[in-house]
Amino acid sequence: MKFDDILSDVGDFGWYQKRNYILLLIGWILTAPFMVLSVFVLAMPDHRDLSANLIEYIQPTTFKNLTSLQVLHLYDNELSTIEPFTFINLPSLRDLHLTRNNIRHIREQAFGYLPSLSQLVLAGNPLNCDCSIFPLWSWLIERSSIATNAKCSNGTLITSLQSPALDICNPDNCHCFNGGKCVANGNELACDCIGQWTGEFCQESQCISHECGSGDCYIEPINGTAQCLCDDRYVNFCPEHIN
Repeated sequence: MKFDDILSDVGDFGWYQKRNYILLLIGWILTAPFMVLSVFVLAMPDHRDLSANLIEYIQPTTFKNLTSLQVLHLYDNELSTIEPFTFINLPSLRDLHLTRNNIRHIREQAFGYLPSLSQLVLAGNPLNCDCSIFPLWSWLIERSSIATNAKCSNGTLITSLQSPALDICNPDNCHCFNGGKCVANGNELACDCIGQWTGEFCQESQCISHECGSGDCYIEPINGTAQCLCDDRYVNFCPEHIN
């Protein structure tokens, strides 16, 4: 029997075909609202306005991977410090507005992979321009295409600071040993030592300068401070005889 003959017997759109078609339509009707809703729920806006929200702190990586974000307003909040990794991996971000907060410190690596950034608005923030400003200064100097009005608390434009004056703040010119780390200490860098190490460059053991009398010097493992071990007790000093 030929196919055309079958159609002539069962019909090309009979009851069986209509029933299957209706069943298919029911599935489409039930899923259609979810498909339409996803357009609005899953869409990432290119503009976000979080201004005047009394925001005091931004968790690092809060805005990470918002690839469609182009403009971010955070002005008129109460931010005081921008922590590392706060604004990272935002390839479309063009304008970042942080005007009129209370920002004094912008930590190293606060900004990362912002290839489209053209405007960083920081007016109205009393930025501390001691050695802690070096990471922001060097980041801006390397990206001259970014327009910024960031100023020190004394009114000096950050991008106008001269390199020779900041050489003392360059971590490349600071050398700490035994796991110590260079940190900003006012208008200079200093070594932040760990464990038993102390001194200007973390080269001295605390036990060298810690007098224990008849006992032995011991470095407390949690906070790295020197103590004296007298028999089975830890004290600040061991006299000649302990009862």
